[in-house]
Amino acid sequence: MRPFVAALGWVIGGGSTWALLGTAFLPGTCVTGGQMSVIALATVLYPPGMRSTVVGWALGIGRLGGIAGPLIVGSALGAGFLPRDVFFALAVVLVVASISVLMLERRSRA
Repeated sequence: MRPFVAALGWVIGGGSTWALLGTAFLPGTCVTGGQMSVIALATVLYPPGMRSTVVGWALGIGRLGGIAGPLIVGSALGAGFLPRDVFFALAVVLVVASISVLMLERRSRA
């Protein structure tokens, strides 16, 4: 997903409309898949009595991110940041999220 977000930053800078639509489709698909995989991750990491609460919180935080994300990007663009820089910064955030999930996976196996 990180390469798709970074590619989106490059395409926004001067790509065609079709390239922009195709490139925007890929990160959107990955984000949706990631949100749906929260349920599977909860079944591996948490005991049965906590799973529904964990899934509820995870999906709720995801919804907050869905609200805050456009506001943050809009504010950054309004402040004069280049779209490419904003999307590269988002790619860095996704790297941190990926590392967090990998750490959870290793912790669950220990």
